[in-house]
Amino acid sequence: PTRRSSDLKGHALAQLNLGVCYYRGEGVSKDSKEAARLFRILAEQGDADAQGLLGGLYMTGEGVPNDLVEAYKWFSLAASQGQEDAAKGRNAIKNKLTSEQSSAAEKLIRGFLAKKAALVDVRSDASGVITYRSETFQFQISHPKDWQTSPSVNNALWKIAKTLSNELASISISVARYSGGDPSFLQKMLDQDETVLKELRRRFPDGRIVEKGKTFLGSFPAIFFKDTYTLKNFNSDVPITMIQITCIRNSLMYVISFETTDGSYQKTYPQFQAIVSTFVFL
Repeated sequence: PTRRSSDLKGHALAQLNLGVCYYRGEGVSKDSKEAARLFRILAEQGDADAQGLLGGLYMTGEGVPNDLVEAYKWFSLAASQGQEDAAKGRNAIKNKLTSEQSSAAEKLIRGFLAKKAALVDVRSDASGVITYRSETFQFQISHPKDWQTSPSVNNALWKIAKTLSNELASISISVARYSGGDPSFLQKMLDQDETVLKELRRRFPDGRIVEKGKTFLGSFPAIFFKDTYTLKNFNSDVPITMIQITCIRNSLMYVISFETTDGSYQKTYPQFQAIVSTFVFL
């Protein structure tokens, strides 16, 4: 595997590159199983880079069983998001699959996409509050109707945004399978702030971690990172504040991300707090 550009931010991007380090044995003992575990967390969340890397491991049998059906599945999912190397990998093994294997791979792909879309929208016309409920991922969250559903460029399961000129912000939720079984995993993420900062600055040279610590999500222990960076557009520089809350429950990792411009922070942050306070596990 090679490092690739990624839309992931903060500790999530660090996690991808940590997996590459484990695969290569750079700075840590070489451990293909740990690399596969880290890639899988992000691949389940929908990250194309991680999906392509995991597909490569299944193709070669490094850290995971040699399984061309799984390799084809992950390569196909990554290729559908524009990953050229993944498309080459998919095409390389396509003719090696039997008709039964091809059918099994396509079924796995459909199942993955259906799981990503398994979000039910329940609207309350009395109060104007919109409630989203996912039976698949066992959570529910509510928000005022002036926060509107928004397309996600980071493959988040759910995303809303506020687009007024003085209130620019977004909130998203990503969910990934977590099978590590390490009760100290979240604490280790907090302790890796140097790695987090390095990877944040890979995309945003002026990125800073301004706060981190422990918190709760739906009454379950969680951690948070608060970062700042400058988003450079065509003819302007926009200062951004980002907060990410991460929680692990029942072998699932939940990440809630809040991003807003500095000029909107005072107005949108209290709204973010109110919306997150409605988050409950089912």
